Amino acid sequence: MFNEITIGPVTLHMYGLMIGLGFLAAYAMCYYRGKKMKMEKSGDILYGIFWCAIIGGLVGTRLLYYIVNCYANSSLSGCHHRNHILSCS
Repeated sequence: MFNEITIGPVTLHMYGLMIGLGFLAAYAMCYYRGKKMKMEKSGDILYGIFWCAIIGGLVGTRLLYYIVNCYANSSLSGCHHRNHILSCS
């Protein structure tokens, strides 16, 4: 079993690829069902919801990571900036 695909200088991680395919499959299914039910402007509404879900999911997962790793230590002194990304030690 392999976890990543390397094409030249680009490495694709399989978990990221599967998450992306899941988002695209959900969008395609909702778009198809909206057209089947003859909903007007279903594509525009779904496009907005799609991007809100992706951005909200990314922000939410990062926030959960910090809550679990930083606050679980019962001290904020372990949290600091490193390489422009908040990290926990």
